[in-house]
Amino acid sequence: MRITGGELLLTVFYALLSAAGYGFSDFIAGISSRRSDATLVTMFSQIFGGLVVLVICLASGATNSPHTMLWGAVAGVGSGFGALALYRGFAIGRISVVAPVSAVTVAAVPALVGVILGERPSVIAWVGIALALPATFLIGRVGDEHIGPSGFLMGLAAGLAFSVLFIGLHGAGNANGLWPVVWQNVVAFLVLIPLALKAWPHGKAEITKPWIIGGIMAAGTLAALASAWFLIASSGGLTISTVITSLYPAFTVLLAFIFLKEHVRHVQVVGLVMAAASVVLVTI
Repeated sequence: MRITGGELLLTVFYALLSAAGYGFSDFIAGISSRRSDATLVTMFSQIFGGLVVLVICLASGATNSPHTMLWGAVAGVGSGFGALALYRGFAIGRISVVAPVSAVTVAAVPALVGVILGERPSVIAWVGIALALPATFLIGRVGDEHIGPSGFLMGLAAGLAFSVLFIGLHGAGNANGLWPVVWQNVVAFLVLIPLALKAWPHGKAEITKPWIIGGIMAAGTLAALASAWFLIASSGGLTISTVITSLYPAFTVLLAFIFLKEHVRHVQVVGLVMAAASVVLVTI
């Protein structure tokens, strides 16, 4: 499957918006999870994000369909378990480890599915895709001075789950507007209810604090919009849209550097440069 130059630029544009949305959302939710229960943060952010997109769907007059509901539900399973693993990884580990590990996984798996489905990016685009994988790895490199769990396994689990999310959104398509994102959030919420009920007794005090509520609302809105932007981007191909969106750790790590004063090593700077180069090559 080949797409025109204009379609490719739109795909990359919306995929970059999606990457930024996920990166900012993950940072905010990760910080909230350090002060509250990650399960509750995840569940309530799904609720709020779903409500935001539902309002958009109702205002736009978009129609629903069984096809949309089915693939949206698949995406919701990946979203619920992926967000939970990611936020817990942020809570116990280091943001600049968990996010890139998840990103490398989520870049590779759906991209492989896209190739199996018949997508054929150009040779130059493949060079950009090849650069994206080591870029996300380098962005997440930490020094020997790090003490405690890195959160690697949580990042890997999140990446596998988010692969299901992206494949589900791509399968749904955007013929029915943003309804797939609504069902994604609904199912993710339902998936997390049992775990949230278990976490509620010891997490309810922190979750009701105003700044935690604000963080949940911001993270949920950004994550829902990121899914909406990916839904639009994926109409131009699962391989390229997933690889570009998977660069979201660049935004998360930069925020961690700015606000948490986490040290950015030289290899991480190299990774950021490679990430920028991969985006340019994919658009050629």
